[in-house]
Amino acid sequence: MHRYSLLILIAMLVAGCRPHLEKKVVGTWKIDLASIAGKQVKQAKENPGLAEAVKKLGDSRFRFEADGTMSASSPNNPGAAAKWLMDGRKILISAPVQEQQAQVPTLELSEDDKRIHMESADKQFRCDLVRESS
Repeated sequence: MHRYSLLILIAMLVAGCRPHLEKKVVGTWKIDLASIAGKQVKQAKENPGLAEAVKKLGDSRFRFEADGTMSASSPNNPGAAAKWLMDGRKILISAPVQEQQAQVPTLELSEDDKRIHMESADKQFRCDLVRESS
């Protein structure tokens, strides 16, 4: 009987943590330009035309809503919508079109809840998202 009580208690604790982490993600995030890294970035920095495009990434915004929807916007893309949910510290994104799911980046909330680590599906680009200042 004690074994089942312990399992129920653990399940309740784990379930109770989930909404807490989701609340840490809700809001608007932007790319921390100093954190941008990866093979694609190195190539872009070597090409003056692409280097300007990397700087424009700072204009991108990622908005996570409490209802599990999110949007991403950039100068070239005014607003792509998707759904999100948490799996531990991982933020799982469902692409609006199934064929795009393989291109969805991986996202993970940092241990201090101040950054979201993002890495492209092909592992060629990574950066951190930080909360947009009010």
